[in-house]
Amino acid sequence: KQVPLSVLQQRVAVRKLRPAREAVRDEVEEAMQGELQELLKSVNVLNDKVDNIESEMRKLKANKKFLAIDLRDKDRTLKVDKKCLDLIDGDTTPSISDPGTPFS
Repeated sequence: KQVPLSVLQQRVAVRKLRPAREAVRDEVEEAMQGELQELLKSVNVLNDKVDNIESEMRKLKANKKFLAIDLRDKDRTLKVDKKCLDLIDGDTTPSISDPGTPFS
């Protein structure tokens, strides 16, 4: 919408340069003014939508970060739970040097 808007604004500016005897408000000027108002309204609506989308993107990125941290924490918790179950079952004796042990 920016290109049609700038073209129309240029046409309105050129029409304002007409000599005084030609500077009458005619149907063409009224149509141009109406179109200008519509384009400005459309640009404002589109800008509002862009702002809303950017805001939603920020929220989604924050949620993604939160979910990644939550997943990491749950993964760590699962590993600890598995080690505990292994200890209960007597399958594994944890070692401080074992890199997979949450105690290292």
